[in-house]
Amino acid sequence: MRATQVVQWTLSPSLAISADGCVVATNEACDRLTGLPPQAATEMHCWDVVKATDASGERVCSPTDCPTLEALGEGEAPDLQWSGWMLGCGAVAPLRATAIAVPPGERSDQVAAVIFLNLEPGVATESPADVSPSASPVEAPRSDVRVRLLGSPECWNGRQRQRINRHRVFELLTLLALSGEAGCTREGIVDTLWPDAPRGNGRQHLRVLLHAIRKALGADSIETVRLPASREERLRLSPHVRVDLTAFEASAQVLVPLPARGGPCLSGHDGPRDDDAMERFEEAIGLYRGGLDECGKFGEWVAPHRERLRAHYLALLTAVVPALARCGRIYDAIAYCEQAVEVDPLAEPFQLALLTAYGHLGRRSAVLAQYRNYRWTLARELQMVPSGAIERAFRQAMASPGSRPPKEHCA
Repeated sequence: MRATQVVQWTLSPSLAISADGCVVATNEACDRLTGLPPQAATEMHCWDVVKATDASGERVCSPTDCPTLEALGEGEAPDLQWSGWMLGCGAVAPLRATAIAVPPGERSDQVAAVIFLNLEPGVATESPADVSPSASPVEAPRSDVRVRLLGSPECWNGRQRQRINRHRVFELLTLLALSGEAGCTREGIVDTLWPDAPRGNGRQHLRVLLHAIRKALGADSIETVRLPASREERLRLSPHVRVDLTAFEASAQVLVPLPARGGPCLSGHDGPRDDDAMERFEEAIGLYRGGLDECGKFGEWVAPHRERLRAHYLALLTAVVPALARCGRIYDAIAYCEQAVEVDPLAEPFQLALLTAYGHLGRRSAVLAQYRNYRWTLARELQMVPSGAIERAFRQAMASPGSRPPKEHCA
């Protein structure tokens, strides 16, 4: 019996491939699993048809360095380490796979091996086109999955904080979060995180990190998608994974689309004008618990993203400080100014705002300490002295008799 006939008469998903990786035959069950029209996979490369994954959720097929094809080329039966099949929705259906090799002298129909797939009971094999992008093989309530990348990074799955000691895990999560819905190709991830490593080593490192992420956050925390008009598969975080970095930047882009050019002024008139707007600003500011990769463990690729997020944070503070002062929330305005100078000690507008606020409150010791610290920082970092504006603000603050802050009230 020809190998192609064995495939056609088998009820479970099956396919036959040649020694060079071309698909020679499929059956109806396999077509349903791949989502391709009947016999459309014939003469396609197995890389474009087979969506098998290993225990870590990574695809096992590769157009190069494929152990399956290497074994077939030597006339041996390949040992398939397949544990799942990636569906069109990005979820992975568990399966077991068996390969039967055809000896080189008996390959009358060019079939080098027949691969039989055994899906776990209850797993549907609909075409990916018929599956909702957010669906999964088994509907189950998802836990509260949160990733914090600003400040000290951490991951939460429900109420349990996950113990992750590898900084590379958080670097990969950062890269995926910044890539958004478009995601990243595996090659792009490897080139970014391991630019000097051999490609094979980089892909192995990536598989280890993906396994760690899926173990900590759930098997469906990372999706594999293929964008329209593209043959490249890309990895991205699933929509149910909440990331502080993503939420912060989305809010900042709405509230302050461009970084403010001017610094805060306690008598300014920009920024939120009512309580609801103020609440949105303060929620966005609260997401920024610290800088991106504040410990400096990631690669150089993260630097422009760190600076962009930092600029958004300072722009939010620049907009909200005058509004807080206008409402009489002088102590909150001071607290935000102190946060700003901690992020950027050389930011003169916030230094001016602090000197002025301390002077209004009659806190001369705070005025003197702030002025001295700023003067010392300027001399150390830029070999400069404070500007005339700073000197005037310092003298006025020291001479101010001080007064009680105005009563809180927003227009």
